[in-house]
Amino acid sequence: MPSGFPILVVDEDPTLADTLNQAAQHCFPEASFHQVFTAPQAKTYLERLSNFSVRLVIMAINEQHSPEDLGLLAFLRAHDEAQSLPIFILTTSLLPCDLMAAYTSYADSLTFKPFSLDDWAIYLNKLAQYSNVA
Repeated sequence: MPSGFPILVVDEDPTLADTLNQAAQHCFPEASFHQVFTAPQAKTYLERLSNFSVRLVIMAINEQHSPEDLGLLAFLRAHDEAQSLPIFILTTSLLPCDLMAAYTSYADSLTFKPFSLDDWAIYLNKLAQYSNVA
């Protein structure tokens, strides 16, 4: 991953990393995004890193909270180098049980998934502000 502020994105949308890179150009240029499509791919990617350079994980979860998604969250919290890694969950669900499950599954933040480029730019601007504090 390039230097700066490397972010791992776990989402099945194949265009998301491009959207994030485009949205970040003006509001969070130090961010770099590496996307995987599933929780098992994310775990494999993290296990293969020679030096743990990820600074944040953005993870879209399905409304059913698959065992793989929850397993990745547990893996991150048990991993020595990832225990303090911020995990931002993206969701499209408004169900209270889904919101509770995300927080009880080691997420640091739960946000509703933006869909437009402008909304992603707003999201990343807030993320940039967070990264200056974290």
